[in-house]
Amino acid sequence: MDLKDVVAKPFKFEALEDCINRKLGSQIITSEVGSEYENEIYEKNRCHIGFIEDEEDLVRDLSIFFKERNYKVSCFTNGTSALENLKKNSMDILFVDIKLPGTQGDQVIAELSKLPKHPYMIPISADPLPEDMANKLKELGCPDFIEKPFDVIELIERVKTIAIEKGLLG
Repeated sequence: MDLKDVVAKPFKFEALEDCINRKLGSQIITSEVGSEYENEIYEKNRCHIGFIEDEEDLVRDLSIFFKERNYKVSCFTNGTSALENLKKNSMDILFVDIKLPGTQGDQVIAELSKLPKHPYMIPISADPLPEDMANKLKELGCPDFIEKPFDVIELIERVKTIAIEKGLLG
């Protein structure tokens, strides 16, 4: 770990933002960050989100970023442990990397979609999805897809929109 990847507590948004920018190779735009509106929305946050992603640094940074907005966050580095956990514990929104060690992301999504109360799942990948895979994921209830590298603000806004639609924010 590089020392510039360390963000000391209490977290300073700017330091966290810089760390995530370095990891993603993109710039965070902070139009709403710290606004009265944003603080009010996240004050009563009841949304539980999760990440199944084998890039541990990225998951750690995103986890911190969302926890600062009062999201409950669970992270898994492989599909097998995620499946075991999510069959017992509910979650509202789940980001699933398609290329994982062991059980692949599309297999995780297929298994979780069989559950009576499954999370809103969003596949992510560094590669564009082949058309047959995209169609399979849509059939399993995944209308969204995020390609890496992604814009963190877009990710936050997408989560916020879904959480508001589910009545978990604001």
